[in-house]
Amino acid sequence: MKKIYLISALFVSSLSVAAQKEIRFTCDSISYYNTLPVNLSGSLLKTALHTIIKGHYLLSFPLWQYFDDTDLRNGDTIWDIYSDNCAFIFSSDQCGNYTNVCDCYNHEHSFPKSWWGGSENDSIYTDMFHVYPTDGKVNGMRSNYPYGETTSGTHWGNGKLGYCSYPGYAGTVFEPDNQYKGDLARSYFYVATRYENTIGGWTPNPVLNGTSFPCYNQWFIEMLCEWNTLDPVSRKELDRNNAICALQNNRNPFIDHPEWAAEIWPCPTTRVKHEYDLINMTVFPNPVSENLTIQLNELNRIIDKIEMYSFTASLVLRIDKPSKDQSIDVSDFSEGFYTLVIYSGNRESRRKVVVIH
Repeated sequence: MKKIYLISALFVSSLSVAAQKEIRFTCDSISYYNTLPVNLSGSLLKTALHTIIKGHYLLSFPLWQYFDDTDLRNGDTIWDIYSDNCAFIFSSDQCGNYTNVCDCYNHEHSFPKSWWGGSENDSIYTDMFHVYPTDGKVNGMRSNYPYGETTSGTHWGNGKLGYCSYPGYAGTVFEPDNQYKGDLARSYFYVATRYENTIGGWTPNPVLNGTSFPCYNQWFIEMLCEWNTLDPVSRKELDRNNAICALQNNRNPFIDHPEWAAEIWPCPTTRVKHEYDLINMTVFPNPVSENLTIQLNELNRIIDKIEMYSFTASLVLRIDKPSKDQSIDVSDFSEGFYTLVIYSGNRESRRKVVVIH
C-alpha cells in the first residue's frame, strides 16, 4: 500500500509540474536581430544586444521541470555537463541527498549565486541560459569557484578542481570538460550582456572586475575567448537556444553569432607561447618544513619575480629578481598547500604546488 501511495504522489506531482510549464513563444534566430544596428563593436554592440535580449519571461520553480525541453538526450536521459556518463533519468533522479558522483542530478547556476547575491527574486536566478543540469556531487565540489584550467587538479566527474594553470590567476578553479568549455564561455558572454545594467554593481572577485564593460578580468576574458574558439557551437547548443527561447522569449546571441564575442571583448587572436614559457624550475625538498630551494635553470631569460599563494589564493610571499638558487625560509608558514608562480617578461611562466608540513 505504501508503494502505491508513493507512486501516486509522484504521478500527481508530475502532472502538477506539467500543468505549470507551457511553451509560450516562438523565436526565429534570423529575424530576432533585425533591429540590431550595423557596424557596431565593443561596448556599443554589447549594449545594443542587451536591448534586444533583456526583459525575458521569468520562469517559475522548480527549475528541473524545464530540462525535458532544454537538456534531454537519448529519450529521458539528462544531458549532464559535469559527469555525463551517469545516465540520469529526468523524471526520477533529481536530488535529494547525495554522497557520490552519479547519485542524482540538480541544477547548477554556472554563474554562481553568491556573485550576484543569490536572491530568488532576481531574474538571473531562473535564467536558463546559465542554468544547467549537473551531477549533485560534482556541483557541490565546484561550489562557487571560478571556471579555469588546471594541470594538477583532482577529477570530479568530467571536471577537475585545483589550482589555476591559466596565466593571470593562481587560485582554485573548476575546469569543465573540453566539450562544454565553449558552452560555458558563451553563457558567460550572455550574462555580461543580458545583465549589463547590474553586473557592474556585483562584488568584484577573480572573475568580475566591478564594471559593466568589460565586466570580467582580462585573464578570464582571454580564456573565455579561447574556449569560444576551441569548442565551437554544437547541435546541442543550437537546440537548447531554441528551446529556452520558446520558454523565456529571448536568445543567447553568442550561440547564434559566436563571432560577436571577439567583436565586443579584447580577445587575443591566439594564445602565443613565448620563449620565457620554456623556463625550467626545480623545487626541493617538497614536502618541506624549513628551507625551500627554488632552482631556476636557463637564466639567459630574465626572471622578474616569484610569488607564493596560499590555498585560498592569498599572496603570502613575493621575491623580485630572484637568484638562480633561491632559498626561502618557510618555517613560520602554516601547514598546507601553496602555489609557487614564476614570472618572466611580466607574464606567468611556470608554477608548482608546494606542500608545507
